[in-house]
Amino acid sequence: MIRKRRFLIPVLATVVALAVYATVSGIGASQIPTTGTNLPSRQEVVSRQRQCLTGGVKLNSQSALAIDNQTGEWIFARNPQEIRSIASLTKLLTAMVYLDTKPNLEKQVTLTAEDCFESSRSHIYAKETFRALDLLHIALVASDNRAARAVAGATGLSKADFVARMDKKALSLGMVNTRMYEVTGLDERNVSTAADVSLMINAAMKYPMIKQCMSELKYTCRPLNKKRIRTFGNTNRLLWSKWQVEAGKTGYIQKSAYCLATILSEVGGREITVVVLGAPTNGSRFTAARRLADFVFKQLTRSGHGKQQIAG
Repeated sequence: MIRKRRFLIPVLATVVALAVYATVSGIGASQIPTTGTNLPSRQEVVSRQRQCLTGGVKLNSQSALAIDNQTGEWIFARNPQEIRSIASLTKLLTAMVYLDTKPNLEKQVTLTAEDCFESSRSHIYAKETFRALDLLHIALVASDNRAARAVAGATGLSKADFVARMDKKALSLGMVNTRMYEVTGLDERNVSTAADVSLMINAAMKYPMIKQCMSELKYTCRPLNKKRIRTFGNTNRLLWSKWQVEAGKTGYIQKSAYCLATILSEVGGREITVVVLGAPTNGSRFTAARRLADFVFKQLTRSGHGKQQIAG
C-alpha cells in the first residue's frame, strides 16, 4: 500500500498541475495538447530569457516579441507567454475560419441589426447589402466589427459553432494559450499571448486573400443597394513605413490596450514577425514596433540572421 501511495502522489500532482495550467491558459482540460507544439514550454521561455543579452530597447508595452522568420528564432521577448486580451487581432482567426468553409465570396450579404450592435464607429449600416468579399476586406482593412459579424454569419453556422471552430483552429496552429468567445474582439475574454499571436499572423499570411487585405492602404466599394462609394482606410500605420508590410493587424479595447501584430521585410528578403500587446496609446504601439524592427534587423545583419537573443 505504501508503494502504491508513493507512486500515486506524483501522478496526482502531475494531473493537478496540468489542470491548473489549463485553467490559467484559458483552455479546457480536454484541449490540453497531447502532441508536440511549435511553442516552447514555459520553462524553456524562462531559460531563454535568462540567457539573453540586455537589448536596451525602450518599449512602453506589456508584452512584445520579435522573431527571425528565416530561422524561427526569438530575437526579442518581453512577457511572450503572458495571457492578455487581444481585441481585434481576433479577426485574423475569424477570417481564417471563414475562408476554411470555402465560401462564395460573391454572395450577397445584408447587414442585420444584430450585426450592428455596439459598433457605432462603423461606416456600414443595417439593411445595406455587400458582397461577402467586400465585407471581408472591410473587416480586415478597417477592422470593422459589423463586417466581421456579417462575414461569420454568412457561413450559416451558429455563433457557438463558429467560435468553436476558431478555438479548434487556434489549437491546430499550436496556440495553446488562446481562447475565443466571439468573432470581433470586443469581448475582453478573447485572450492570447504574443507567442500565440505570432503563430496566428504567420498562418493568416498563408491565405492569399487575407494577405492581400492586410497589405492594402485602403479599400473602396459600395453597398449593392446604395449608390455612394465608400473608402475604408487601413488601421496599420506601418504601411507607410520604410519596410514592406507583408501582413499586419491592429486591435484595441480598454482591457487589451493597443495591440499590433505584423510581418515586415527588408530589401533582400530578410523577414521578421513583430507582436506588441498592451501599449498605452495608438501611436505607442507603432513606435514600439518601429524600434523593435530597427533593432532586430540591425542585430540580424551583425550576427548573421539571428545568433543573438534579446530579452526586454
